[in-house]
Amino acid sequence: MTIRTVVLGLLLALSMAACGGTSAPSSAQPTGSGTAESIDQLYAAAKREGQVTVFAPTPTEIMSQMVTAFNQKYPGVKANVTDLTAGQTVERIVTESAGGKVSIDASQASLGTIQPLVERQLLAKVDWPKFTDGASGDLLTLDGQAIIYYHLPNVIAYNSQLLKESDVPKQWDDLLKPQFKGGKMLIDSRGNFAGFLGILWGQEKMLQYARDLKAQQPLFIPRMVDGINRLAAGEAPIATVSMNNYVRFEAKKAPVGLTPIQPVNASTFVAYVLKNAPHPNAARLWVAWASSKEGRALFEKIGDYALATPGSGSHLEKLLSDAKLTIWTAKTFEEVAQEDKYQKMVQDVFGK
Repeated sequence: MTIRTVVLGLLLALSMAACGGTSAPSSAQPTGSGTAESIDQLYAAAKREGQVTVFAPTPTEIMSQMVTAFNQKYPGVKANVTDLTAGQTVERIVTESAGGKVSIDASQASLGTIQPLVERQLLAKVDWPKFTDGASGDLLTLDGQAIIYYHLPNVIAYNSQLLKESDVPKQWDDLLKPQFKGGKMLIDSRGNFAGFLGILWGQEKMLQYARDLKAQQPLFIPRMVDGINRLAAGEAPIATVSMNNYVRFEAKKAPVGLTPIQPVNASTFVAYVLKNAPHPNAARLWVAWASSKEGRALFEKIGDYALATPGSGSHLEKLLSDAKLTIWTAKTFEEVAQEDKYQKMVQDVFGK
């Protein structure tokens, strides 16, 4: 167990105690699963349920390939996947749980985004190493309530047909130059690319930067994937984009390049199962497969979603290293909460 895992567990326990929590989520198998001790036993129980409902903030063309591979490996368990942002999924889960009935089995989101689920003890605690070969070491978090699935670096990209190399912004303050005012930037309205700056710079400097960035009259976009699509189409010379989406477009020979603006943050995304999932065994089977070495390899191959940490051996790690980009990632639950708080402040400044 790593120091990070211990810190996360202790902070979670203290948070629950402060909120009056009386018990941790049960590690027992869900009703109807018997005593599954292996992936084969879990599969047998999942087949009796017949399906799994997954919500994921991932383009449909990518998830459809994951679904096909899952259905081929585990026939008899139909995966139904819906593309919805992680934040919207969490809001839906909270609302449904308050009403006593949840329609979602499993999902994936950043550590900061799932905080409401952790606080309400809505996540299932699972002995993941029993069911997958991709849940060891740093990949286990929140005492079995989630598996670290991938990292999502948020970078600043540019259109190489609209911007000369000499005009490419080199640092954060360059985005405030006059030539980038008036619809010249595609900026994620959620502010998830900038919240960590509050930790590095302090709250007031971050807020002033957000105000100055808004004064540049950028084109606000609801999701990072919109940024890369519209950047490649030539709608603006600069955009906030996710590294995995950038890699896909670069491979297609789109006119995109990476600015050297750094540090940039990398959100830690986890996969999780709902405690009261309608199909609890199928939910565990989906997450176990998706986070396995086989599932991770496919996810990286078709969507460039992968671990970015040094030593992970992923293509994403190599690309970041080659680009000489410094990545900041929250290392404690406290930093996750801090970044989330600052991100919301940036979003409020943007007025979105």
